Amino acid sequence: MTRIPFLGILLLMTGISSAQSVLYASPGGSGTQCSAANPCALLTARGQARSLLPAATGNVTVRCYGGLYALDSTFTLDNRDGGRPGIRMIYDAVPGEQPVLSGGKSISGWTLFDAVRNIWRASVPAGLRTRQLYVNDIRATRARGPDNPAGWVKTANGYTAPNGAVAAYG
Repeated sequence: MTRIPFLGILLLMTGISSAQSVLYASPGGSGTQCSAANPCALLTARGQARSLLPAATGNVTVRCYGGLYALDSTFTLDNRDGGRPGIRMIYDAVPGEQPVLSGGKSISGWTLFDAVRNIWRASVPAGLRTRQLYVNDIRATRARGPDNPAGWVKTANGYTAPNGAVAAYG
C-alpha cells in the first residue's frame, strides 16, 4: 500500500488575510460540524470549505488530524479550491499531527503457494492495477520472472516472444 505523508497544501492567490474559518477533518470523522471537538470526514470538510469561500472575509482553512485517510478515489482540488484575491484556501495538518492520504487497498485471504520459495498469493479485485506491494508497512518484492529471459528479443516496437503462449495474457 502506497502511503504519502500529507505535509500540507497551501493554495495561494494574491494578498494575505488571517484565517477566519477553520474546519477540522479526521480519518474517522463524521457529521457536518467539522469542529476541533467533532471533526468531519475530509470530503465533507472540502465541501464545506468550498461553500464558505464565496462569502469569506478571511482565509478558509481545513486542518487535518493525524492518521490514515483511506481514500476510494483521488482527492481532487480544483478551481473551487484556489481561493480568490486576498483570500486563501489552506489545507494543513493539525500541529503535531501527521495525516496520511492513501489510495492503497488491503488484500486479505493470503495462502502459501510455494513454501520452499516463500511465495504467497491472494485474489484481488478485478481491474486492480498495482505498482507497489507492502506487507506490514514494509515494501515487498512483487512476483516477477527472470531478467532477460531466454528467447525474448527486443525490437523497435517492443519484444518478440519465443512462442505464442503469452498472447493469451491481457
